[in-house]
Amino acid sequence: MASSLLLAAAIFAPSILPGRALAFEAIDGRFEAHGYFEMQLRTISRNYSGQWDMTQWYNIFNLELELDLVQDTHGILDLLEAYVRIEARYDCVYTRGCGMLEGVDIYGNEARNLPERLNSGNEYTHAGTIFISDDGPLTDPQRNPYTIKTVPAFRGIYDS
Repeated sequence: MASSLLLAAAIFAPSILPGRALAFEAIDGRFEAHGYFEMQLRTISRNYSGQWDMTQWYNIFNLELELDLVQDTHGILDLLEAYVRIEARYDCVYTRGCGMLEGVDIYGNEARNLPERLNSGNEYTHAGTIFISDDGPLTDPQRNPYTIKTVPAFRGIYDS
């Protein structure tokens, strides 16, 4: 059984691995088309334990077209080319993983399952990665939402 799985993996591995990129050429090399497709996946987790949330699933299509308008020298023109770059991006994180993953439900119009780091209702104040204070719930009616805070290391700047 293990040897047959190994043989199947050896046969199908070359079809999974990325191949060499080729350009399309026409009109005796005067027209060229290059491009690629790329997928970027990013996740986030609080303290790298528990719930992992997908924060980005970019699908990127890039197409570059080149056309040599003047091939030989004509008067003062030695070279005249046209170049067009087209790039299309779509982030599947807003549409439940392009409709394939029901668990990708944090962002978008159908957000249903906010993680604790976004749903706690507390405001945590940091200076870079240094924790300063827990200012409590954001929903307190007596709380001033526009308080100006001083960081102890910069107190001399505010006093002068």
